[in-house]
Amino acid sequence: MKRFSLSLLVIVFGLVISISIVYSETFVGTTNDTRALVAFKVAEKAAQAWLPDGWSVAPIGKGPLTGSNLLVVFIDRHLSLDPDGKPSANPHYRAVVLVTPASQATSDKTRIYVTRIYSTDSSLNHYKNSVSAEIRRTSTLSAEGNAAASGSEDWSVKTSDGGTLSFRWKYTGGTPSYAEGESFPYSNVEPDFHRIYRFKQLTDLVMSVPAKVARATENEFSITIPELSSMFDGSEELIGIINIPFYLRRTYLP
Repeated sequence: MKRFSLSLLVIVFGLVISISIVYSETFVGTTNDTRALVAFKVAEKAAQAWLPDGWSVAPIGKGPLTGSNLLVVFIDRHLSLDPDGKPSANPHYRAVVLVTPASQATSDKTRIYVTRIYSTDSSLNHYKNSVSAEIRRTSTLSAEGNAAASGSEDWSVKTSDGGTLSFRWKYTGGTPSYAEGESFPYSNVEPDFHRIYRFKQLTDLVMSVPAKVARATENEFSITIPELSSMFDGSEELIGIINIPFYLRRTYLP
């Protein structure tokens, strides 16, 4: 089984990889988000069930999220612009995205697969795996003098089948890292489909078991969504939490 070695700065919603193919790209639009990424180690068999044939779960191999094989990304989209720079039909919405790193045994290929999206905007279904959900986010910030801001997050998700997901946490702020990158997330429903993301972001690692970072003063994650019960059966391990107060992205189709 192959294992990824990913930089903290590029694992937010995609895997930066080298591609030698020259694309004729189509610009789709620009988005600006606030995000939180929660990394878990779940039962490999359960995570594998969400991947297309020929691909295997490839846990992150080193760094602050070592051992994680499932990333849960909480997205608060503040502004979505079309290719002409005008606000899209729904310029702001919320989503929770599940992402799994994967490798192919018959080659050296590595990918990151978007396996499920819970979204308040049912018209967006780029990866063919989105489902509608009610999502609420409550956020607070507190800062004094020259200190970094500390805060709290409370996310709640409710699906049409009555399932729920909630994530509550408080953190002491630190100095964030800045990065620019490129990522290529794939769809588990249409394995050859991917989008191209070129992004700028700030990331603050507030909790990491491997790196022994513990600035998440409180955290509570609970889930009753039936289709995720095998991944969240009580054996899952929380590996890390990354706060992403700023995420600016330009999206392209190959």
